[in-house]
Amino acid sequence: MSRRAVLITASAACLAVLGFFYWYWSQGPDPAHAARPARAAVPVSVATASRQDVPVYLTGLGTVQALFTVGIHAQVDGKLKEVFFKEGQRVQKGDVLAKIDPRLYQAALDQVKAHKAQDEATLTAALKSLDRRGLVRVSANPGDRRSRLLTLTPAGRSLLARAVPLWKRTHAEVEGLIRDGDPISLRNNLRALS
Repeated sequence: MSRRAVLITASAACLAVLGFFYWYWSQGPDPAHAARPARAAVPVSVATASRQDVPVYLTGLGTVQALFTVGIHAQVDGKLKEVFFKEGQRVQKGDVLAKIDPRLYQAALDQVKAHKAQDEATLTAALKSLDRRGLVRVSANPGDRRSRLLTLTPAGRSLLARAVPLWKRTHAEVEGLIRDGDPISLRNNLRALS
């Protein structure tokens, strides 16, 4: 090999080594190779050996499924006015959990009471009318002050004896028309009956 080739190769090697050192010092020391702090000493205690249970704890991923579930539903619907428990609180059977706004149900109760009073007034008027015509006799029930005893008079029995067969015949005719499905014939027969 010639002297010139050896000199070029040695110069290239020197330049490569100098370039590596320049690059290394310009980057600074590698954090992984930096001086690590000394580890603290681990405290050790001494005890005498004894026989006892050792707790074993296992960690893992999974799902938990309850054996029993309870669905809580209100017996009525409405706006909640108050809640008497906190989430997670234990409750006992019979505890009041919430209060629902009673105004809607109070209005419905008042309406039903009004309908009952209206129906009682209609019944009283009908009984008086039947009593005036001599078809029934209305008397007080000795066992219950709120109820009344109705007794058919002979005139009421004869009217009922005539009305029941007429009702049965009319009912059979209407049932037949409904079964046949002829609305025009049904309408004409209902007009004739009334």
